[in-house]
Amino acid sequence: MISVSNYSETIQKVDLQCLPKVLQDGHRFFLASNHWYGEDETVKETIDLYLVKIDEQLSKTKAIDRDFVVKFLEMNEKVKTKRQSGLFIKSIQKAIITKKIRRSSLMARHIVRMQEVLIDHYNKLPDKGKVKIAINDTWKNDLNSALKTPELDGFDQLSISDSSIKKKREKRFNLFNSMD
Repeated sequence: MISVSNYSETIQKVDLQCLPKVLQDGHRFFLASNHWYGEDETVKETIDLYLVKIDEQLSKTKAIDRDFVVKFLEMNEKVKTKRQSGLFIKSIQKAIITKKIRRSSLMARHIVRMQEVLIDHYNKLPDKGKVKIAINDTWKNDLNSALKTPELDGFDQLSISDSSIKKKREKRFNLFNSMD
Protein backbone atom coordinates (compact mmCIF):
# COMPACT_ATOMS: atom_id res chain seq x y z
CA MET A 1 0.00 0.00 0.00
CA ILE A 2 1.30 3.41 -0.93
CA SER A 3 1.81 5.95 1.86
CA VAL A 4 3.49 9.29 2.46
CA SER A 5 6.61 7.55 3.78
CA ASN A 6 7.07 5.17 0.81
CA TYR A 7 5.60 7.42 -1.90
CA SER A 8 8.82 8.43 -3.63
CA GLU A 9 10.08 4.84 -3.93
CA THR A 10 6.72 3.46 -5.06
CA ILE A 11 5.87 6.19 -7.56
CA GLN A 12 9.16 5.63 -9.41
CA LYS A 13 7.80 2.25 -10.53
CA VAL A 14 4.69 3.86 -12.04
CA ASP A 15 4.35 5.33 -15.52
CA LEU A 16 2.59 8.56 -14.55
CA GLN A 17 1.55 9.35 -18.11
CA CYS A 18 -0.65 6.24 -18.13
CA LEU A 19 -2.60 7.43 -15.10
CA PRO A 20 -5.86 9.39 -15.39
CA LYS A 21 -5.38 13.17 -15.50
CA VAL A 22 -6.83 13.66 -12.02
CA LEU A 23 -4.18 11.34 -10.55
CA GLN A 24 -1.44 13.12 -12.51
CA ASP A 25 -2.67 16.39 -10.99
CA GLY A 26 -2.71 14.71 -7.58
CA HIS A 27 0.92 13.70 -8.06
CA ARG A 28 1.90 17.29 -8.85
CA PHE A 29 -0.05 18.49 -5.79
CA PHE A 30 1.69 15.90 -3.61
CA LEU A 31 5.13 17.03 -4.79
CA ALA A 32 4.28 20.69 -4.22
CA SER A 33 2.69 20.35 -0.79
CA ASN A 34 3.88 17.19 0.98
CA HIS A 35 6.11 19.22 3.33
CA TRP A 36 2.89 20.72 4.80
CA TYR A 37 1.38 17.28 5.34
CA GLY A 38 1.67 17.34 9.14
CA GLU A 39 0.96 21.06 9.51
CA ASP A 40 -2.21 21.72 7.50
CA GLU A 41 -5.33 19.57 7.95
CA THR A 42 -6.69 20.35 4.46
CA VAL A 43 -3.42 19.33 2.81
CA LYS A 44 -3.36 16.15 4.92
CA GLU A 45 -6.92 15.20 3.89
CA THR A 46 -6.23 15.94 0.21
CA ILE A 47 -3.02 13.92 0.15
CA ASP A 48 -4.65 11.03 2.04
CA LEU A 49 -7.50 10.96 -0.50
CA TYR A 50 -5.02 11.05 -3.38
CA LEU A 51 -3.03 8.16 -1.89
CA VAL A 52 -6.18 6.07 -1.52
CA LYS A 53 -7.18 6.75 -5.15
CA ILE A 54 -3.75 6.04 -6.60
CA ASP A 55 -3.49 2.85 -4.56
CA GLU A 56 -6.87 1.72 -5.97
CA GLN A 57 -5.70 2.51 -9.50
CA LEU A 58 -2.45 0.59 -9.10
CA SER A 59 -4.25 -2.44 -7.63
CA LYS A 60 -6.67 -2.55 -10.58
CA THR A 61 -3.80 -2.44 -13.04
CA LYS A 62 -1.93 -5.24 -11.29
CA ALA A 63 -5.01 -7.45 -11.17
CA ILE A 64 -5.75 -7.24 -14.90
CA ASP A 65 -2.61 -8.98 -16.10
CA ARG A 66 -3.07 -11.74 -13.55
CA ASP A 67 -6.71 -12.13 -14.67
CA PHE A 68 -5.62 -12.87 -18.23
CA VAL A 69 -3.23 -15.57 -17.07
CA VAL A 70 -5.95 -17.12 -14.88
CA LYS A 71 -8.44 -17.07 -17.78
CA PHE A 72 -5.87 -18.66 -20.06
CA LEU A 73 -5.20 -21.43 -17.53
CA GLU A 74 -8.97 -22.02 -17.27
CA MET A 75 -9.08 -22.50 -21.05
CA ASN A 76 -6.77 -25.53 -20.74
CA GLU A 77 -8.28 -28.73 -22.16
CA LYS A 78 -11.34 -26.83 -23.42
CA VAL A 79 -12.57 -26.49 -26.98
CA LYS A 80 -12.88 -22.89 -28.21
CA THR A 81 -14.28 -21.55 -31.45
CA LYS A 82 -12.35 -19.21 -33.70
CA ARG A 83 -14.64 -16.37 -32.56
CA GLN A 84 -14.01 -17.08 -28.85
CA SER A 85 -10.26 -17.20 -29.42
CA GLY A 86 -10.42 -13.96 -31.39
CA LEU A 87 -12.34 -12.19 -28.63
CA PHE A 88 -9.78 -13.27 -26.03
CA ILE A 89 -6.91 -12.11 -28.25
CA LYS A 90 -8.64 -8.76 -28.82
CA SER A 91 -9.17 -8.26 -25.09
CA ILE A 92 -5.46 -8.92 -24.45
CA GLN A 93 -4.47 -6.49 -27.20
CA LYS A 94 -6.85 -3.83 -25.91
CA ALA A 95 -5.37 -4.15 -22.41
CA ILE A 96 -1.88 -3.78 -23.87
CA ILE A 97 -2.81 -0.76 -26.01
CA THR A 98 -4.53 1.00 -23.10
CA LYS A 99 -1.45 0.19 -20.98
CA LYS A 100 -3.39 -1.84 -18.44
CA ILE A 101 -0.74 -4.47 -19.04
CA ARG A 102 2.77 -3.06 -18.88
CA ARG A 103 6.11 -4.39 -20.05
CA SER A 104 7.41 -4.09 -16.50
CA SER A 105 4.80 -6.52 -15.20
CA LEU A 106 5.96 -9.95 -14.09
CA MET A 107 3.18 -11.38 -16.25
CA ALA A 108 4.18 -9.51 -19.43
CA ARG A 109 6.33 -12.26 -20.91
CA HIS A 110 3.63 -14.85 -20.20
CA ILE A 111 0.96 -12.71 -21.78
CA VAL A 112 3.09 -12.08 -24.87
CA ARG A 113 3.64 -15.82 -25.27
CA MET A 114 -0.08 -16.53 -24.73
CA GLN A 115 -0.93 -13.96 -27.35
CA GLU A 116 1.56 -15.38 -29.88
CA VAL A 117 0.32 -18.96 -29.43
CA LEU A 118 -3.34 -17.97 -29.63
CA ILE A 119 -2.80 -15.81 -32.73
CA ASP A 120 -0.91 -18.65 -34.40
CA HIS A 121 -3.79 -21.09 -33.74
CA TYR A 122 -6.37 -18.46 -34.69
CA ASN A 123 -4.73 -17.85 -38.07
CA LYS A 124 -4.66 -21.59 -38.86
CA LEU A 125 -8.35 -22.13 -38.06
CA PRO A 126 -11.07 -22.03 -40.73
CA ASP A 127 -13.92 -19.55 -40.11
CA LYS A 128 -16.18 -22.06 -38.33
CA GLY A 129 -13.27 -24.02 -36.88
CA LYS A 130 -12.64 -25.05 -33.29
CA VAL A 131 -9.45 -25.67 -31.37
CA LYS A 132 -8.74 -27.54 -28.16
CA ILE A 133 -6.45 -25.46 -25.96
CA ALA A 134 -3.73 -27.67 -24.49
CA ILE A 135 -1.11 -26.07 -22.26
CA ASN A 136 1.92 -28.28 -21.67
CA ASP A 137 2.84 -29.08 -18.07
CA THR A 138 6.04 -27.02 -18.05
CA TRP A 139 4.28 -23.88 -19.22
CA LYS A 140 1.33 -24.49 -16.91
CA ASN A 141 3.68 -24.82 -13.91
CA ASP A 142 5.50 -21.67 -14.99
CA LEU A 143 2.20 -19.74 -15.20
CA ASN A 144 1.01 -21.06 -11.83
CA SER A 145 4.27 -20.15 -10.13
CA ALA A 146 4.09 -16.65 -11.66
CA LEU A 147 0.61 -16.26 -10.17
CA LYS A 148 1.95 -17.19 -6.73
CA THR A 149 4.71 -14.57 -6.88
CA PRO A 150 3.91 -11.40 -4.91
CA GLU A 151 3.21 -8.54 -7.31
CA LEU A 152 5.29 -5.41 -7.02
CA ASP A 153 6.61 -5.54 -10.57
CA GLY A 154 9.42 -7.70 -9.24
CA PHE A 155 10.94 -5.12 -6.92
CA ASP A 156 10.01 -6.98 -3.74
CA GLN A 157 12.16 -9.87 -4.97
CA LEU A 158 15.33 -7.80 -4.79
CA SER A 159 17.38 -7.96 -1.65
CA ILE A 160 18.72 -4.43 -1.61
CA SER A 161 18.96 -2.89 1.80
CA ASP A 162 18.52 0.80 2.53
CA SER A 163 22.12 0.96 3.74
CA SER A 164 23.50 -0.23 0.40
CA ILE A 165 21.46 2.43 -1.41
CA LYS A 166 22.80 5.08 0.98
CA LYS A 167 26.38 3.88 0.38
CA LYS A 168 25.89 4.21 -3.38
CA ARG A 169 24.53 7.73 -2.92
CA GLU A 170 27.48 8.61 -0.66
CA LYS A 171 29.95 7.30 -3.23
CA ARG A 172 28.28 9.33 -5.95
CA PHE A 173 28.33 12.41 -3.71
CA ASN A 174 31.97 11.84 -2.76
CA LEU A 175 32.96 11.55 -6.39
CA PHE A 176 31.54 14.96 -7.15
CA ASN A 177 33.16 16.47 -4.06
CA SER A 178 36.60 15.22 -5.08
CA MET A 179 36.38 17.04 -8.41
CA ASP A 180 35.89 20.45 -6.78
